[in-house]
Amino acid sequence: MRFKRLALMAGAFPVVAAATLAFTGSVVLLDPSRKVNSAQLIDGWGHKQPLLNLAYVRVGVPRIEGAVQISCKNGKVVERGYVTPGAPTWQKLGDTCSTSRS
Repeated sequence: MRFKRLALMAGAFPVVAAATLAFTGSVVLLDPSRKVNSAQLIDGWGHKQPLLNLAYVRVGVPRIEGAVQISCKNGKVVERGYVTPGAPTWQKLGDTCSTSRS
């Protein structure tokens, strides 16, 4: 009985976490190729908010309005997407961190 309750709670945790991210207007950056060194939110005045690194996912709840700035492991820095508090933004990185430098 105790094991079933624990298993149910463990199964419910990812669902609750995903629902929280969806309803709080989160920024989720999927990085399946692991080419991103760091990611942060940046606005026009230079304010920055780093995204939390969770293995293949970078996540955060924006407090500022601006863009996602991605620093790749090869030195390339890219700004993409538009983020604002309250609006969920989910992005999957394809060839954003290609081998060419900019």
